[in-house]
Amino acid sequence: MSDKNLDMRRVVSNQWNALAGAYQDFRSGGDAYNDLVAIPAMQSLLGELDGLRVLDAGCGTGELACYCAESGAEVTGVDIAQQMVTEASRRAAVKNLRVNFITGDFEDLPELKSGCFDVIILSVAIAGRLSEIIAEANRLLRVGGSLCIAEVHPIVNCGKSEFRDGKVGLFVSDYFDRSIRKTTNPFGKPDGHDDVEFVWQNYTLADYFDALWKNDFVVERYLEPEPVTEKESDRSERAKSYPIFFLIKARKE
Repeated sequence: MSDKNLDMRRVVSNQWNALAGAYQDFRSGGDAYNDLVAIPAMQSLLGELDGLRVLDAGCGTGELACYCAESGAEVTGVDIAQQMVTEASRRAAVKNLRVNFITGDFEDLPELKSGCFDVIILSVAIAGRLSEIIAEANRLLRVGGSLCIAEVHPIVNCGKSEFRDGKVGLFVSDYFDRSIRKTTNPFGKPDGHDDVEFVWQNYTLADYFDALWKNDFVVERYLEPEPVTEKESDRSERAKSYPIFFLIKARKE
């Protein structure tokens, strides 16, 4: 099957179900880029959550969903991988938090009513079909509600890390090539599986802003955060040299 004929919803579901265990092991070390940059930045971007209805779309292992519940929000978490939902539910139970976790594709969640959320989180969760995902977020948000996005910066997806003149840098090419990208075992080889090919659709920064504009969102903030830790590591050095993630907070008009 050619890349043009890929069923991205099916591909994303299959790859995350295969990679769920390896991803959990990867995140358990506490030194992933998510921990250094994306999670602290998203927590700051979300602001006051007490009493709000929050959907964590692509909740993964439930870290942000639990943070929102601890902050007083009424939280629903959804993920396409059942193993992720199981781990997220376990995390919430350990913390004695009430979170409604469901397994589903946040591109299409007919079981959830239109306009039923004040805040929707998409944290490193858009692997394909950007326009459809933003459109579903628009349906689920109330007017005036906030969509908070964190994604790997496109220059990272199009770049190769290099060391020049005593500094870590990034050589970027094919930025405007919106083809399907692929890598193998991005979080290490999963136990009990053969090598897993990870597939995602490449988008430019402009594509995200355009999708928001077409779906009646107004951008309130744009961030390219640096790591918050003082701990030195190869990852923190890279994250101080160029943006690993970007974040957008947009309001539904």
